[in-house]
Amino acid sequence: SVSGDRLTAGGGAKLSHVVTHAVGAGLSGLESLLGIPGTVGGALVGNAAAVGRDIGSVTSRVEILSPDGQVRWIGNEEAQFSHRRSNLGGQVILSATFQLQPSDVAALTKRMQKMWIVRNAVYPQGRSRIALPFVDPDGATAQRLIADIGLSGISEGGASLSPERQGVLVANDRATSDDCLKLIERIREQVLLQTGVDLQTNLQIW
Repeated sequence: SVSGDRLTAGGGAKLSHVVTHAVGAGLSGLESLLGIPGTVGGALVGNAAAVGRDIGSVTSRVEILSPDGQVRWIGNEEAQFSHRRSNLGGQVILSATFQLQPSDVAALTKRMQKMWIVRNAVYPQGRSRIALPFVDPDGATAQRLIADIGLSGISEGGASLSPERQGVLVANDRATSDDCLKLIERIREQVLLQTGVDLQTNLQIW
């Protein structure tokens, strides 16, 4: 729902739907996130980001169901958004309110379309599923570390690293969760062995 320059969405809403709804309402701030798969809740937990803008930067408050069964709202500061992180893990996210900026719908739509074209050019096309499994360590990027030690295109079953973007994991229709986890661990082991950097994952793994 939209009220003035604020948009509130359920935690289970698809992020892409919320982005397009905001743009249609003439509200700017979420359009850079177009194309990121998943829900609003998942995006908040991992502080999803693209084109230098993260969802935490426009989040006003989050409604959560805590492990003790209490429903409450927490503000942006308490959520502790940082690079690909927040302290919302372990909480059930019921909804979130975003503080956005009024803007021209036509200009916003054009900007969103441009970002979509850029994203499609950067990430692999024609594959089933993609993910960015690693958090960039201080002073480097996971992609650069992986490329420098020659792991481009490494695969495990139906999962592989994109040869174009070494930080991107690609899972085809035959891939299993076990394939993905094994590949992630192989990459972490090799990066640690050859560079001394212990890559941290950007995924919630149960």
